[in-house]
Amino acid sequence: MSDNDRSAGIDAKALRRCLGSFATGVAVITTRHDDRDVGITVNSFTSMSLDPPLVLWCLAHTSRTYAVFTEAEQFIVNILAVDQVAVSNRFAFRSDEAFPDDVPFRRALGDIPLLEGTSASFQCRRADLLDGGDHSIVVGEVVAFAGSDRPGLVYHRGQYAVTDAHPSVAAQSRDSLDQGFLATTVRPALEDITHRFEAFFDEALREAGISSRESQVLGLLLTEGALSGEDIANQTLVSGSFLGDTLESLSDKALVVLEGNTFRLTPDGRALAADWLERLRAYRAQSLGTIAPQEAAELRRILERLSEWIDAASG
Repeated sequence: MSDNDRSAGIDAKALRRCLGSFATGVAVITTRHDDRDVGITVNSFTSMSLDPPLVLWCLAHTSRTYAVFTEAEQFIVNILAVDQVAVSNRFAFRSDEAFPDDVPFRRALGDIPLLEGTSASFQCRRADLLDGGDHSIVVGEVVAFAGSDRPGLVYHRGQYAVTDAHPSVAAQSRDSLDQGFLATTVRPALEDITHRFEAFFDEALREAGISSRESQVLGLLLTEGALSGEDIANQTLVSGSFLGDTLESLSDKALVVLEGNTFRLTPDGRALAADWLERLRAYRAQSLGTIAPQEAAELRRILERLSEWIDAASG
């Protein structure tokens, strides 16, 4: 049996969603080629060897930058910080090779752009180019690197995330008692409420034949009108390949249409989004209607005090 025969029964989209359960960092790879600056967002970067110092990342054969990065002799890996979601999207959703003119950088190895404000960076010489199915594996030898104390941006299950200490780690230190209180008391309660609220609607959405990601996009387009893929990613929890799948699914269902570089709702999409917005409002009113005004005011005061306490503790 050939490799193609063995993989014929694999659902590529389902596989990609499953692989998304492995959390990764987010990086922008930059280079300079034919007097042009080029960059692309990836989450396939990883270390390979310390002696010699090697790293690798993967580049799709269909990438708009494939020819550039397979020819470039040098490149820089810019590990994005937690507040650089917009930077990630700027390089992930570009339809051409033009380098964004609103992303700050300085020149480094080979006059290549080194992005400002990152969590870390690695300046590399291309050491090898390996075949990896529908991707090429770019291996780089690190010639210079720099780090910072800025938390890195994380990508998990098709959306951006942040790093945080595991509750069991915080509980090991009495100095982390206050942080442990947040992790073991406050956060689980808030997450439980959020998950129960989402579960209620996820079941109803499934019955209607749409996913929670699709509902996010529908709701955004209902309120904002036509938006580009980058704008949708910046304003929802749907991004990367999951956004592409979501928009493709909505297009197949004739709920969203692409016009030029922007997406907008079809009449059926607008009707469906308006219906779900009304259901959401009714559910919120029903759920919160049992809370007395004085209880709501007290809850607001507690949350404000908690916010002030967090600010003071982190300062």
